[in-house]
Amino acid sequence: MIKYIFKRFILGIIVLWVVASLTFFLAHAIPGGPFDFEKQLPEEILNNLNAKYNLDKPVTQQYVQYMKDLLRGDFGPSFRYSTETVNEIIARAFPVSATIGVLALTLAIMLGIPAGIIAALKQNKWQDDITMVATTLLISVPNFVLATLLMYVFAYKLRLVPAALWGMPSQAILPTIALTGYPLAYITKLTRSSTLEVMGQDYIRTAKAKGMPSRIVIYVHAIKNSILPIITILGPIFTSILMGSLVVEKIFAIPGLGQHLISGILNRDYTVIMGITIFYSFILIISLLIVDIAYVIVDPRIKLEGDAKR
Repeated sequence: MIKYIFKRFILGIIVLWVVASLTFFLAHAIPGGPFDFEKQLPEEILNNLNAKYNLDKPVTQQYVQYMKDLLRGDFGPSFRYSTETVNEIIARAFPVSATIGVLALTLAIMLGIPAGIIAALKQNKWQDDITMVATTLLISVPNFVLATLLMYVFAYKLRLVPAALWGMPSQAILPTIALTGYPLAYITKLTRSSTLEVMGQDYIRTAKAKGMPSRIVIYVHAIKNSILPIITILGPIFTSILMGSLVVEKIFAIPGLGQHLISGILNRDYTVIMGITIFYSFILIISLLIVDIAYVIVDPRIKLEGDAKR
């Protein structure tokens, strides 16, 4: 286990370096600079700003300096918000994005797994048909379209919940539902197909042939094995929810990382773009490692790479 974690740690560092390097050069390839405002700055002020942030140096020197700072966990200052560093922006905004992400993932799991199991047990019946139609619709509709529709119906027409902003629990309802759509549909479909596959296994047929009650066969044997594939996708799904919240946060005026990333792209705020991208990559790597470990805990028969060779 320790050997496997150490190996994944080293691979994670390499992945982060590749992501950081690509993001750095792509961000600097964006036409214009962070201080190209609508009103042209005097040349002397512009030169002073470029010198302050080392933008007057060659890109290769900027890259080396950025990597040195990154090794210390320093994402650098924000060009747009002169009083804040990127680290401070992430520390302030990530809890907001994480709150919505955790709520959306929890809701998707709580609804998706039971819906998938019911659809599998009621295959080709009306419960299965309704589930498949609903999941197809949720997969087909982008989250920003769903967010706009929810805002129009429940906030503007019915006035049941606030339309936007952040601070009260009720303001998290619409963005959470908007982000739940796709992962809910994906988890439901995967649970259904996994349950159908498990129900067709020999040990399930043997248990039924021995007269074991259907309730025990389903809840003790089938469900436990059918949710294993769900565990493997929880990490990527959580990260995709966070990435999907970029536009949703903008729609609902939520002060999360999505707002800052979009603002950074529009304002050519290189350090914000790079910092948030690298931070998201870090979250994905950690979540995948946690999922691998959780997979072994849930099913001890599965061995990690280091254990399998023993």
